Amino acid sequence: FVEVQGEETRESIMDAIKQGRLFMAYEIFGTPQDFKFTATANGKTYGMGEHFKVDSAVVRFNAQILGIKKWFQYPYQLPEPKITLKLLRANSDGWDEIALNQGHSLQVDIYNPGVYRLEAWIEPLHLEPYLNEQTGLIEDELPWVYSNPIWVE
Repeated sequence: FVEVQGEETRESIMDAIKQGRLFMAYEIFGTPQDFKFTATANGKTYGMGEHFKVDSAVVRFNAQILGIKKWFQYPYQLPEPKITLKLLRANSDGWDEIALNQGHSLQVDIYNPGVYRLEAWIEPLHLEPYLNEQTGLIEDELPWVYSNPIWVE
């Protein structure tokens, strides 16, 4: 998915790709609705793909997914999936989990520079009516959304 600023044109889409304003989702579990991942420092907000420097200021990371986009009206009520948002920081061997929240939003204050990204994990309870005898799959927390990073120097 590409996070376009302003009107969606070929130029704005290409600009978003060049700047790294991207995230990936396994749509087999559903399309994320209103996914956002930002960092705020010194009164300015930064998005995926951006690099910025801070001088001993706190950096507030904000993330949200309002749920799964409803493309059509279902004839019956589906259970809501369980969503867990995880903030990760790069290390020499991979990624450290810095914070997590079960729910649709995450807000964390960070005091250290680094490369940060967000993951959303899902328990796809809403898919139970479609899985027949494979209902054991809905009991697992599975990766759903991976953001591009935000660099804090």
